[in-house]
Amino acid sequence: MLGNGDYITSNKDLVIGSLALLRKVLPSNLEMSFSNSDFLGHGFKEIYLNSEMNGRDEVWKGIERQIEILGQSSDPLYQGQLWEHAPIVVSFYGVPFDDVSVWSEAGYPSKVGATTTSMNSFFASMHTIAPNVETRQRYSIPSAGNHSEQVFTGMGEVRKTIQSQRVEWFIMCQNSVSPNAAKIQSGTYEIHGDYDYYHWKGNRERMVDLPTGFSIHAQGRIYNYSFFAEGQQRSAKYENIQPTGFAPWLSYYGTINLLLGKIQVTQNADTGRYQVVWQPTPELALREIK
Repeated sequence: MLGNGDYITSNKDLVIGSLALLRKVLPSNLEMSFSNSDFLGHGFKEIYLNSEMNGRDEVWKGIERQIEILGQSSDPLYQGQLWEHAPIVVSFYGVPFDDVSVWSEAGYPSKVGATTTSMNSFFASMHTIAPNVETRQRYSIPSAGNHSEQVFTGMGEVRKTIQSQRVEWFIMCQNSVSPNAAKIQSGTYEIHGDYDYYHWKGNRERMVDLPTGFSIHAQGRIYNYSFFAEGQQRSAKYENIQPTGFAPWLSYYGTINLLLGKIQVTQNADTGRYQVVWQPTPELALREIK
C-alpha cells in the first residue's frame, strides 16, 4: 500500500490489532474466522492465501487491481482515453524559450519562418527501428513495407498551448479492443527523432541549438526529459541536410537525427504478460526531469 492505496486486514489479525495499542493503524476491512493454521491470524500464506478461508479471493482481487494500475498512465491528459492503459506512450514536445534572443544571437532579425515570441514548436518527428520494421514519420522508407501506424499509433497534437506543442504515439496490448491500434510485440524498439536543422547566419556548421522535450510512459512509469540537441547522440547516417537554394541567410536546411534510447519488450512464456524496460542513452539520462 502506498499513500491511499488498497489494503486488506483481517479482523482476526491479532498482530495488526495489537499494534493499535502502540500507534494508530488502519481498521480491519475483512471478516474472517479463526484458524488453527495460525492462531495469531497474521500469516500471509496460512491465513490470507488459505484456500479454505475467504481472504484468498480478496487478495487476488487486490493483486489484479494493482497489475491494472501498473499499466495505467498517471498523466491526467490520458485519463478516460483509449491510450490510458497503453503499456508504451512516447511524447515529443516543445518547451518555452526566448525566441527573440535566440534568433538574434544567431544573426537573424526574427525567428525563421515565424515571428511569435515565447512559442516553441521545436519537437521531433518519430523515427522507430522496431523488431520487424523501420518506420519514419517524416521520410518514407520504401523497403519498410509497413506504415508507422502499425508500430506506434499517433494522436497528433493532443496538447497545444501558446508555449508548447505535444505529439503522442502509443502501443496497445495484444488483447486491446481497438482493432486499428498498434499492438505490442517482443523485441527492441530503437527510438529516434528527426529534428529541424537551422544554422547560424553565415555559418553552416554551427547549429541554432533550441530546447526541446521528450517523455515516455512505460507500464505506468513516467520518464521526462528536457534537453538541447547539441548534447545528444546524433545519428549521422539518418541526417538530411540540403542546400536551400532560395535563402542566402539560410543556405542549408533539413533535419538531424537523434538517438534517444531503446525500449526492451519481453514476454513471459508462462503468463503471456509483457515487461517493458526503457533504456535512455547516457546523454539523455543526464537530462531527466525528476
